[in-house]
Amino acid sequence: MASLVLRAFTLPPSLETIGGGFSIIPYGTYPTTSIIAPNLKTIGYGNETDVDPDVIIYRGTYNCSFPALTAVAGNFYYDNYTVQPVFDGFPVLATVGGSVLNF
Repeated sequence: MASLVLRAFTLPPSLETIGGGFSIIPYGTYPTTSIIAPNLKTIGYGNETDVDPDVIIYRGTYNCSFPALTAVAGNFYYDNYTVQPVFDGFPVLATVGGSVLNF
């Protein structure tokens, strides 16, 4: 029996807003190499009170494509990289409401 290997994780084209945070956190052997959000425009501008409005990209090597993302209400974290990641998948990101952190 063949196993399904998900290499690209693509959000639906109709998704334009995430009210809370957005995290990419691998668990175990994580074969995903691409995260694609074709029409996502904002993250963290909802009425969520118990969720940090942050973007967190933790461990791994991802090709991120967020071509329509213009604003993140909270922090933009990328963590635990041995090589400095390249984030050219955010061409129109103009606003980060918190800090941009690499730790």
